[in-house]
Amino acid sequence: MTMRHHEQTSILSQAPGIVWDWHLRPAALARLTPPWQRVEVLRQEGIHDGARAELLVHAGPLSFRWTALHGKVEPGVSFEDVQEHGPFASWTHRHRFLPSGSGTEMRDEIDWRPAAWMPTRRTGRDLARAFAWRHARLREDLDRHAAAALAPLRIAISGAGGLVGSALAAFLAGGGHTVVPITRSGGAGIAWDGREHFDAQALRQCDAVIHLAGAGVADARWSTARMREIRDSRVVGTAALARLLAEDPGRVRTLVVASGAGFYGERGEAEVDERSAGGSGFLAEVCRDWEAAADPCRARVRVAHLRIGVVLSARGGALAKLLPSARVGLAGALGSGRQWWPWIALDDLVHVVLHVLATPGLTGPINAVAPQLTQQGDLARAVAAAIGMPALGPPAPAAILRLALGRMVDEALLTSARVVPAALRGADFRWAQPTLGAALASELGASTVANTRA
Repeated sequence: MTMRHHEQTSILSQAPGIVWDWHLRPAALARLTPPWQRVEVLRQEGIHDGARAELLVHAGPLSFRWTALHGKVEPGVSFEDVQEHGPFASWTHRHRFLPSGSGTEMRDEIDWRPAAWMPTRRTGRDLARAFAWRHARLREDLDRHAAAALAPLRIAISGAGGLVGSALAAFLAGGGHTVVPITRSGGAGIAWDGREHFDAQALRQCDAVIHLAGAGVADARWSTARMREIRDSRVVGTAALARLLAEDPGRVRTLVVASGAGFYGERGEAEVDERSAGGSGFLAEVCRDWEAAADPCRARVRVAHLRIGVVLSARGGALAKLLPSARVGLAGALGSGRQWWPWIALDDLVHVVLHVLATPGLTGPINAVAPQLTQQGDLARAVAAAIGMPALGPPAPAAILRLALGRMVDEALLTSARVVPAALRGADFRWAQPTLGAALASELGASTVANTRA
């Protein structure tokens, strides 16, 4: 097969040394993996001659290992990785970081030869969109950290292995911060029993704590026991954490606690912001108790509650659940489809956390939602359009949904709330993906490819 060449070039605002240092951090590979690709990082040995990176790549029902060997490393300037084992007949990827004014011209050059079974033209298109996305992601990450201008922090995160927590941990680590997971597994990190007992000494050595842990709301039918678990997994741990920090915060200056847009309950067509009263219902009560659980430490620690909307990510949550039906043309409305769903792109959610850490005046409730108000049926149709499929599915009747899923349906799927991010607007937050189209393009790989030669 003929050798192919792909090149992607971007001009970055940061000096080559900063861009190089970002690539040296272990989180870099996770941040540079497009969300529509299912890739696990099995091993990383840094960037030096002879170092290896090993990935497990999932393609439909198949999986294969990809091992790359680093070489020709010129610190601060360039390095390359060569496929040792993997899907291509051959693959050499050169990374170059060249001065350009006060910034960097970053250039990725890939020489690749497809395996006999590969559709060459499609593979070339896939490479082009992946590297366009990588460059856009890197630029956004670097610019966000430069704007925050934070000295390196030691940050504890509960729920660090979840959808939001893992993305947040990688993003913050890429900015030079030390991320310490709060863990119940007994591994490295700050020990927590999942309820009231934390390793207080280790926690107090951190500058900030981000508390995301909580049982999934829509992962199972709501029995009495499941509802108790949803509440206790949020309220009990938050209360214990707040008592610990109230007694002695140590180095901790900021506590960011997840909450939910479910705080507002059913609001129909009315717009609500952080000044609005809470709604009624189980989720609204959980959110109210969850936020109140942090009360003991407010006098000693800045506390921010993120009232998070539906998080859009191809790797999990609502979007991942919508995709299978959308791929066969059956995306459709849930109930009437006219209920307003507050949503936020996963990338913007991690940007919000950094913005809160860097903005001392941000405290109390913060609606972590996109500025575009969207109804559920429109979201389902937009997902179908983003992958080039029609939305032919009939509406799913509310009665059938209730029969299949129980009480959870009315509060998690059919509730309508037009949630406005007033606090973020007032704090001059900039959304990278303010519209549904932008968020889906980034998550599903439909972005326009620019600055590319193939």
